[in-house]
Amino acid sequence: MTGDRVAALEQPLGKFVDRHTFRYEREYTHPPERVWDAITMPEHLNAWFLPYNRTELKQGGRFHMTFGRDDSDQSAWCGTIAEFTPPELVDYAFDHGGRMRFELRRTERGTRLLFSQYFPPGFKHVDGASENEVSGTDLPGGPDTPWRPGLLAGYHGSLTSLGTYLDGKGPTLEETRAMLETIKSGRYQDPVNAELTVRYRKLIKETLPD
Repeated sequence: MTGDRVAALEQPLGKFVDRHTFRYEREYTHPPERVWDAITMPEHLNAWFLPYNRTELKQGGRFHMTFGRDDSDQSAWCGTIAEFTPPELVDYAFDHGGRMRFELRRTERGTRLLFSQYFPPGFKHVDGASENEVSGTDLPGGPDTPWRPGLLAGYHGSLTSLGTYLDGKGPTLEETRAMLETIKSGRYQDPVNAELTVRYRKLIKETLPD
């Protein structure tokens, strides 16, 4: 396991804000302007988050995110930028009613990032993935909830990758593409992600608000 992957296990888990909102908090030793570019510009998102992204960087601009699927995949999550205040806040409002919000706060050491994921009441995943604990697509909070342990573990790992990326140590787009191809082939094994999935499954069961 590489150092950045192991570092993910040392980062704090996210927390529920309410039954429909989950939030992570991270500290980066880089100014908000540097972090802002990484969370808004597609060429950066494609590397540390997941390809493929297309974005009109303005209030009301349209965006298109495939989260690792083929760029032509019809299940891509599209939407409109609801709030855009460089270099402090970008709120991605998906057409399905969900939100993905990045808030940046300047600190003495660099930047504090608050990353929130919101799903509206009644949201259902439509990607065709069956509930499976191995892949983390199960719903430990109940069938009326959207919170998959693998999803939360994936965000957790991505925020660790963001720190590595900001430090200039990767991942590159080519490395991320290679990882996705390994996942598609069924040969991908990541003990860190597996452990994070276990931790988030436990967190969902124990802390999801009524």
